[in-house]
Amino acid sequence: MTRPDRPSVRLAQLLDMSIVQRLAEANHRAYGMPIGIVDAFDGSILVGCGWQEICLDFHRANPASRERCRESDDFIKSHLTPGEACAYTCKNGMRDIGVPIVVAGEHLATLFLGQFFYENESPDRESFVRQAKVFGYDEAAYLAALDRVPTFDRRSVDDIVAYDRALVRFIGELAEGALRQRQAEEALREADRRKDEFLSLLSHELRNPLAPIRNSIYVLEHAEPAGEQARRARAVIERQTDHLTKLVDDLLDVTRIAKGKIALRRARLDLATVARRTGEDLRSIVVARGLELVLELPSAPVLVDGDETRLGQVLGNLLQNAAKFTPAGGRIVLSARAGGGVAEIRVRDTGVGIAPGMLERVFEPFVQAESSLARTDGGLGLGLALVKGLVQLHGGEVRAESAGRGEGTEVIVRFPLAPPALARDATAEGPAPASRGRLVLVVDDNVDAADSLAELVEMLGHSAMVAYDGPSAIARAAANPPDVVLCDLGLPGMSGYEVARALRAGRGDDLRLVAVSGYAQPEDVKRAAEAGFDRHVAKPTDPGVIERILG
Repeated sequence: MTRPDRPSVRLAQLLDMSIVQRLAEANHRAYGMPIGIVDAFDGSILVGCGWQEICLDFHRANPASRERCRESDDFIKSHLTPGEACAYTCKNGMRDIGVPIVVAGEHLATLFLGQFFYENESPDRESFVRQAKVFGYDEAAYLAALDRVPTFDRRSVDDIVAYDRALVRFIGELAEGALRQRQAEEALREADRRKDEFLSLLSHELRNPLAPIRNSIYVLEHAEPAGEQARRARAVIERQTDHLTKLVDDLLDVTRIAKGKIALRRARLDLATVARRTGEDLRSIVVARGLELVLELPSAPVLVDGDETRLGQVLGNLLQNAAKFTPAGGRIVLSARAGGGVAEIRVRDTGVGIAPGMLERVFEPFVQAESSLARTDGGLGLGLALVKGLVQLHGGEVRAESAGRGEGTEVIVRFPLAPPALARDATAEGPAPASRGRLVLVVDDNVDAADSLAELVEMLGHSAMVAYDGPSAIARAAANPPDVVLCDLGLPGMSGYEVARALRAGRGDDLRLVAVSGYAQPEDVKRAAEAGFDRHVAKPTDPGVIERILG
């Protein structure tokens, strides 16, 4: 075992050395053996007890003889094995024993026993007389100190070494526990820092869309309803609402992935087709940023067993991320290929690139290469975290490559290839045939949410009535039976689940119950079905979805 060049931590940073000193003193009182603990990095003495006068006042006090002591220390340290003792006769002719103190696989210090003589060996006094002359010692005082060096029989030394090996293990375990606690505290501090940073970022990202929405509402209140100003205001509200929806969806998806609550709807499909469709869907966004989008996709199918929606989400996030960090005039290339049992997707851009130290971290939640609020295009830093989570759910892997800042980035995604077979074309759900004239009961304790949804229902050609709590909903349904009920789940007092059970008990299957709620976890959908709902729609509701439901 060699001395560590740069230890990650020092023993004195982990333990109160005054406590270790008391352990050493108790050891010395019990056995009479000189004992010390020396830092493995810089040789500093951390603990010492019973060290001999000949060592402290002569050998280590003189610069020339001190070098011989250092050579002895280095020899022992270079021949140490974890859990074992190393015995050595020092350059000054006395005995030393060293036992390494290892913490988390790292040699942090050495417990030294000595110096001493075995009782059946006599020191070469003539040799010590010569040393006194060479190093300029007071010969009489030096020899008197030599006579005070303790002697031990070999069995006693073996017993002392066995005890001190156990002591070293004990010290190492204490230090390792302290190290784990230190690391846990550092992790908590880092998590707390990242939480504060994220909350600040989340506040910023949620407030940003609210300003144009509020401004656009003011414009709508004062502009000509059919005029250009009103049209632009409505477009702004739609864009910013979509942005807010995506922020919330991304947060929920990251949480679901972390908890293992995303269920993939797997089917054999052509990844190249998904890539082509996603690229074309996003082409207008990329071009609007002044970028060129190139699709290098094979005509032959690249078959994988996957969830088409989630794979489209992966590719969409990669393309949007590339567009976000590529200046105008840049280029994005989306390519796909099959080979070696894997399907590979690459998204390459000529953008700002990634510093080497960030290449692994960009896939962590809430991490961005630029963490200031002056980032290129905002966002919570969830896009690549979602990509990684969804790719891993498909049994794949993802990595980023970049030559550094200003050198562009390439993200490589690999999935296992599916056995050759015909890919089944996915068919989009089309609108149901129109069937006008339904009576719809809207139930929501949020007055604005209930009234706006009722207005949407009426704009779609149906009749609407509104209730703001459960008992009112049941009363209105009894007085004027609806064809469809759009009901929030989180109602105060009587919940939406209870409303559904009551309405279903009175009407049976002759009523369509639709849960419209911000509670949209898989268990919420299941619970809604068990309560009698025919369908679950997550807030914010898409008007197109409502139209199909009521069609």
